[in-house]
Amino acid sequence: MADALDVPSTIATQSVATSILTPYLTGLTTQVLLIGVYLALFGRFIREDFGLHTTKVRVVGWVVLFLIVCCLGMAYEELVDTGISQQRTSEELFAGPAQSNVLPFLSGLVAAVCQSFLMFRSALLISSRPIRYGFVAVTTSVILLALAGASLFSGVGFLIVNGREGPVGYFTAEAMWLWSSAAADILVSIALAVTLHRRIAGFNQQTDSLLRRLIVVALQTAAYTSIISLAGAVIATAFEKDTAYQVATITQPFWLPLPPLHGISLYTTLSTRRTIAASLGAPGGVISLTPSANIPSLSAGMRENARPTIASRLASLRAGRSHGSTNQTGQGGQGSGFDTSSTGSAGVNVKGYRKTHGPLEVKVERESEVTYDDERNELDRAFVVETRGEKAV
Repeated sequence: MADALDVPSTIATQSVATSILTPYLTGLTTQVLLIGVYLALFGRFIREDFGLHTTKVRVVGWVVLFLIVCCLGMAYEELVDTGISQQRTSEELFAGPAQSNVLPFLSGLVAAVCQSFLMFRSALLISSRPIRYGFVAVTTSVILLALAGASLFSGVGFLIVNGREGPVGYFTAEAMWLWSSAAADILVSIALAVTLHRRIAGFNQQTDSLLRRLIVVALQTAAYTSIISLAGAVIATAFEKDTAYQVATITQPFWLPLPPLHGISLYTTLSTRRTIAASLGAPGGVISLTPSANIPSLSAGMRENARPTIASRLASLRAGRSHGSTNQTGQGGQGSGFDTSSTGSAGVNVKGYRKTHGPLEVKVERESEVTYDDERNELDRAFVVETRGEKAV
């Protein structure tokens, strides 16, 4: 019965199959696991930080998500195909199905999108226009070179499947891609770190500490991908002239995890708001204006509130200034005037001042949570209006 289900077949020896498939399957499995981590982080980003960013940032996030999901689909397809395929000669194990060669191009495309976005964000912090333009030109060239290397690597793979030789060697195209990708990651992170370091001017300890924290984040962003790319590039360069099947896939565990690693790097950069909030001790990642000692009208209850709203701050500010400085004369007052004391029992007439009709009442119709910049600007405007109002009186 078993003989009727079996057919003669030419297959590779176990040692050759192990040498070819182990690096490839390890890389695919690692990619799937890291994509799971990335999807979890992206879900958190959608819930907590997505609304804080501009439309351009959101578009980049969705594009990267789409490309990484495509990588996930290809990885699942390759895992299934490698497991069930009966084409087991050494050449067939190495070449694989034609569609497997789409993965390098997808990986290079994810890297190009993430690196371009991070490059422009870093360039915005460079004050010198010539240096900024030079940085963008050089980094763009390196990013395009990496994308060209990934495309060439995919093309060589398609040619191998069809039994043809590529314009360059398999490892040569791979080394070109990985060296360029690592260089782009390092350039972007170093530029951001140097720019932030120059802004450490000893203004105050909290600001300097925050800048140092952002420098660490910038270096971490490069570490995820550049170390893996450099390791793969070194191995590809070392085996550039080798054509043995036993080492043909030795670099694949290094470039297959790159798409989710680039996605995680992008998430690390986009979540710097939460990093800043954590450094400042703000709960929930929301940076709110801490009550200042220079504004005595803010009550103790407000100081204990970790996330006060703008309406409650304005109410406390105006009511405090009204009751603390311009109480109307009470029972002992004569004529029109203001009592300079807080009791209202002894009136002091001031010539030329118009009589008021009672303390200022503030009604809060609606409360809404705002970010640090919005709340700070609104409080500044309110303080200026109040100050000018006193001077006018």
